[in-house]
Amino acid sequence: MSIESPVIGYTLGDQAGIGPEVIRAALQQASGKAHYRLMGKSISCTPGQPTLETSHAAMEHLEQAADSLKSGEIDAVVTAPICKENLHKVGFNYPGQTEFFAARLGVSNFAMCLTGKHLTVALCTTHLSIAEVPHRLKSSEIVRVAHLLADFLQKTGTQAPRVAIAGLNPHNGENGAFGN
Repeated sequence: MSIESPVIGYTLGDQAGIGPEVIRAALQQASGKAHYRLMGKSISCTPGQPTLETSHAAMEHLEQAADSLKSGEIDAVVTAPICKENLHKVGFNYPGQTEFFAARLGVSNFAMCLTGKHLTVALCTTHLSIAEVPHRLKSSEIVRVAHLLADFLQKTGTQAPRVAIAGLNPHNGENGAFGN
């Protein structure tokens, strides 16, 4: 990836949802350092009414983005929200977009990352109920994701990244006063 002028692909997500609006706002605030390329094409749909057609388009855009990443046509991809319920109905067999890209690109060490101007967040758990989170969190997973986040921040220009861990129980139980 050329840090000086990367090519960033973006998808519109499910175009009946908030995706196109979010992408439009993001592109209006984008710096001149990167080039942006739409994956797929805009389709006609009714806002607020996702359909199987809008999910097919979203899946096609994800496939095009994965192919473009593999071929080196783009350096990164930004994805907009999708309607997972309908996407699963049209054959999308992944919990989310992060897992899709990891599978398509043959990556086993990955994490979902959300980044903005002043804050970047990597998630240790995704696509599961809150009741399952405590059972899924492991020290080794937290450390793995923290290392991925620090590496990402360095590669994107943060020379000395600071990584903080947000606890599921921010008081850490206080010796039983707030759980364990």
